[in-house]
Amino acid sequence: MIVDPDFLDHWRTGWLIEELGGDKFAPFYLLRLWGHCQTRKATRFDIPPQGLKGICKAECAAADLERALITCGYLARDGETVEVLKWAEQNASLMAAWDNGSKGGRPKKNPQETHGKPTGNPPATAGQATGNPDETDKTREDKTGEEGNKTPAAGAPGPSAPCSAGKGYSADFEAAWSEYPARAGGNSKADAFKAWEARLKSGATVDELTDGVRRYARFVELSRTEPRFVKQAATFFGPGLHYQDPWTPPVIPAHHAGGPAPVSRQSALESRNAATAARVLEKLNAH
Repeated sequence: MIVDPDFLDHWRTGWLIEELGGDKFAPFYLLRLWGHCQTRKATRFDIPPQGLKGICKAECAAADLERALITCGYLARDGETVEVLKWAEQNASLMAAWDNGSKGGRPKKNPQETHGKPTGNPPATAGQATGNPDETDKTREDKTGEEGNKTPAAGAPGPSAPCSAGKGYSADFEAAWSEYPARAGGNSKADAFKAWEARLKSGATVDELTDGVRRYARFVELSRTEPRFVKQAATFFGPGLHYQDPWTPPVIPAHHAGGPAPVSRQSALESRNAATAARVLEKLNAH
């Protein structure tokens, strides 16, 4: 993520601070919002003001935060959807890399021209009949058509529909997902959302699930749990009801207090801008 060197001194940053009543942590809110864009590889989200506050970890009211971001030109809302402005222009090269990646990477500069002819070595059976010699082309076509039109028997699993990334997730789940501890080795968001929905249908509340995530994130941080040992979110929201556990942090001996602690995915992004963020209070206090 690219942040301008004059971010802290920019007039728009100062404007945001003023709109939030002189809140000196306003630049941090903006950095967290931009970090969320990089994590999700998107600039548009279906999320309510309260979810936006959770992403930014703002201390002000959710409505005040959204109003200030919109007034200063950092955010736009259209119904349930918000769009983070200016970030895409600032990170155009990063957006282009994501777009190329979704298309299989950059196209080759000089692809081999085949003029409609096959390339490579022909199989050893080229020109020879294969399979059942009594089976004509028409017979094979009919069989292929029959197999393609077969429907699975009742109870048999059919082809799974692809999950459209970034769509269909509720705002409450998105807010909780942004606070879930980072995990090494993969963490299926789609599976986690299915488990989340299942718990809601069984009687759990959004507050119960979200509070469980926060307790667990605090436990992971204070117990210095390695990312590879963090639970899959689908397991955390699963039938085992791990979100109900107290997750009481252990008492850390004083001589271990200075060691490195694991960070959440949001904190990992913030650390990349630590040099910039560390200057916020110093410059603001100097004025």
